[in-house]
Amino acid sequence: MWQSALVASDYKKVNLATPGLVAASSQVDYPFQKAITAIARSIEGASTIDEQRRSFDQLYELMFALVKNNTFEGIKIYKQFCPMAFNNEGAY
Repeated sequence: MWQSALVASDYKKVNLATPGLVAASSQVDYPFQKAITAIARSIEGASTIDEQRRSFDQLYELMFALVKNNTFEGIKIYKQFCPMAFNNEGAY
């Protein structure tokens, strides 16, 4: 839900959905857990959609590292690129 809100530039929906991300990230013990929870909180506490997106980009980098360094048998994981992110610089 919060990912779709970021795409739609809906700051309020991102704020409404982020507490679930914070709660989920803080309940599981895994590498980068504290950093991921801190970034989730920064998305929740951001005052603009641009701040939320920058924090999401940091979250992506940590999650990608976590996924890349683990094996998930029978699960396909996709990396999606948005060419319009960050004033057409692009981001995953």
